[in-house]
Amino acid sequence: MRERAREDPTKLKEQAAQKKKHDEAYRARHQESLRIKQQLRRLDKYWLEHRQHRPLAETRNYESERRWRAEDRWAAALPSHIREK
Repeated sequence: MRERAREDPTKLKEQAAQKKKHDEAYRARHQESLRIKQQLRRLDKYWLEHRQHRPLAETRNYESERRWRAEDRWAAALPSHIREK
């Protein structure tokens, strides 16, 4: 307490202003991160709600897509004179 009383009042005001600025910046960053998290939650909820209507077709497409990719890799590994043209 005594040390604080000895300090320059303008310096104290400066420190208080700096702390306030720092706190406001922190609060703004925190609010932004909360907003982003909320948006992501909303998107997840939307995705889950709309995915329920056709999950089977999507999984089938996913499986066939994986198979096609595997076939493409296999075909690419073949020597050029054997590949289909």
